[in-house]
Amino acid sequence: MPLRLDRMVNQANLKYIELEGINPQITNRISSSPSLYCEIFSLFPIISLIFYYLINYLSFQQLIEKFAFILKREIFFRDFYEKVIKNYNENEYWDIKETLEWWKKKNSPLVQRKKQIEFCEIVSSFANLRGGLIIIGITNSFPRKVIGVPDIENRIKNLEEKLVRWMRFEDKFYQLKEILLPNGKSQMMRCIVLLIFQTRKPVSVEKTNETISYKKRLGPGSVSTDNAILIKEKRYISKLNIDFLEEMIREYDLSY
Repeated sequence: MPLRLDRMVNQANLKYIELEGINPQITNRISSSPSLYCEIFSLFPIISLIFYYLINYLSFQQLIEKFAFILKREIFFRDFYEKVIKNYNENEYWDIKETLEWWKKKNSPLVQRKKQIEFCEIVSSFANLRGGLIIIGITNSFPRKVIGVPDIENRIKNLEEKLVRWMRFEDKFYQLKEILLPNGKSQMMRCIVLLIFQTRKPVSVEKTNETISYKKRLGPGSVSTDNAILIKEKRYISKLNIDFLEEMIREYDLSY
């Protein structure tokens, strides 16, 4: 057997074993299928690799479709603002920002880098717990007001660049989008929403002193942790998910 094909078969077998750990119901159905199917899988293990990636692809597509459905319906965010943001303090599922500190021109380059890293640690803390929402363009103090984000296209681009610059992750686990929220004066303001998925593996942040930071969301803030602890806590998470959104919808009776 050619070396490359041999490696592919070995990888297929490993992935099939991994699939057994992720979803034993699927592999049980395979093993209990008519002998023809079992024989196919035993003779052609490469099929298990295709099967594995197909299952993951379809699961991710379903996740994206659910996410896109909510994001396309801005009634969800308006309802979230009226029922939750205006009345409650931030918690382990959501946070708001009036602006991002490094967008303020008065800050020096050193301070800007520090603020970029701090924000990335907030994002990673959500991913390392249950996932979450960050909305930019709303004042933090009560009564809260929607002030929006100026030059929003370039702000979104800049934010994406900083997230990629400082965070370390296996797969992209967040989505950025522009949304419209009412400011209470019959005007719609353009804000940024950052939806963060719960990740399968730990997300870390590179710091300027060449160290690596691991954070986990705790209430309205975050705490330091380490890679080994996060790996242990995430051992039962098989894929990216936004299950926290469903919990929020039920808890606050949000429209979508």
